[in-house]
Amino acid sequence: MTFPSYSRQQRHARTALRTCLITGLANLALVGCTSGNQTFTPEIAASQPESSARQEVLLQLADRLEMAYLFPEWGAAYAAHLRNRRVSAAEGVLPAEDFATLITDELLAIHPDGHLRLEVMAGEMEHREPSGPPPPPPPSNFTTHHADGVSYMRIDAMFGLDETMTQLENFVAAVAPTDTVILDLRENRGGGLREMDFLFAEMFAEPTDLVIMEIRQVIWEQDGAPFGAPATLQRIDAPDGLVHNMHRAIPTDSPQLSANPVVILTSSTTGSAAEHLTMALQRTGRAMVIGEPSRGAAHFGGMLPVGGGFAAFIPAGRTFNPDTGESWEGTGNQPDIATDATTALELALSRAGLDEAQARAFAASIAQPAG
Repeated sequence: MTFPSYSRQQRHARTALRTCLITGLANLALVGCTSGNQTFTPEIAASQPESSARQEVLLQLADRLEMAYLFPEWGAAYAAHLRNRRVSAAEGVLPAEDFATLITDELLAIHPDGHLRLEVMAGEMEHREPSGPPPPPPPSNFTTHHADGVSYMRIDAMFGLDETMTQLENFVAAVAPTDTVILDLRENRGGGLREMDFLFAEMFAEPTDLVIMEIRQVIWEQDGAPFGAPATLQRIDAPDGLVHNMHRAIPTDSPQLSANPVVILTSSTTGSAAEHLTMALQRTGRAMVIGEPSRGAAHFGGMLPVGGGFAAFIPAGRTFNPDTGESWEGTGNQPDIATDATTALELALSRAGLDEAQARAFAASIAQPAG
């Protein structure tokens, strides 16, 4: 769910980076654009820190939120606050990052959102696309291991890179028909749909409804279908002003993992598209989830310039459970078996039938996620 940038973490793969830094909401991201892997360079002209310039930033941000925020009533509330707020002389000379944090905190006090934020951006990025190639995305840290009836895969980012897709294909090809498949998402902060669509196609024997992705109709009409409009997103009826797409598993002709038990490992870091993947498999009974509640970032959107060397990540949509109408925003996906993230793998291996010695040897053979 870019599913849903969905959170406060990124600015990465080619389409995600493009979304986060310069484009409108046409290419929505399931992962949030943050300073976790890359830092914006504040290049603001000397006149910009003045309160009048920052007042204009708030007015532009108000317009963006009122037009695009996924909940119109809260978009209007955000906008009213920003239009009524006056930037003081002291706030006019605050460091740009401090001002961005101040405004973000005020907005989140009105209505919390795991993705909404104001950030500092490089001045030249406001007006043009970068002339050179974008920086590489952060590593997916793709790790696999097959032993003792268990096939383990760790993936920390899902940006649809060809290299990652090849690694996924190799992983699936190596899974034995009776293996328990463990998907380690404890350090996965999100990404897009390509990797999860590949996995869904191998894990389901029949076409299956997974989750609903909702977006403001005004954004749909202005920018078109998000996420490249893959065949796995099928438009369904929606309330006025909204567009709903059912995310569906569309199996391959010969799904390789349709009979394998699946376990997902989660932590409080697991976010955005990784939460989308988790909910889809958990809701359909296709996977057991072991670990901690996930991060709680169910909204997706894009980064838009708002003047003065600032840009805002505006959530324009959300992903939710068709059964309940609820998303995991703010609450996270709840595990089937709750345990500390550091012990989740050990517990999953035990449930897969490994004894203590086998589990210890298995764990020692793989690169463990950072604590």
